[in-house]
Amino acid sequence: MNLGIIPRCIDYLFEKTSEEGKRLQRKYTIYCSFLQIYNEKIYDLLNPIQFMVNSTDANGLKVRFKNGNFAVENLYTFECKSKTDVYDLFQFGLKNRIVAASKLNHASSRSHSLLTLTIESISLNNMVRTFITLIGRLNCEQTSIS
Repeated sequence: MNLGIIPRCIDYLFEKTSEEGKRLQRKYTIYCSFLQIYNEKIYDLLNPIQFMVNSTDANGLKVRFKNGNFAVENLYTFECKSKTDVYDLFQFGLKNRIVAASKLNHASSRSHSLLTLTIESISLNNMVRTFITLIGRLNCEQTSIS
């Protein structure tokens, strides 16, 4: 089977954190968030409530500069104990993407999606947080993970 870059990254990430956790006696925790930038607004693909008609988030989420980093306010983040957890969130998010017809494509996304995996590494001496963001134009009609 020929997997795309996102599933291969997820597989590799869980393999390496499992191996390194045992070898270095570190505890790794992986978190996932998934957003879409559509018409210059940011939407949380893991929060279906924001797409409801009366939602206060219907106008998109706000980006803030905080502690030297950019962050999206109120973005849902989930702990993932396995690669299957990430795949399930990825598929759930794909179903929540906004799409609209264009002259060339009847199901155009006209957007960018960002799947962010945060790796928290804890040992007796320290805690380290690493962010991996997978960015791209996703064609939901052609994207599948098996």
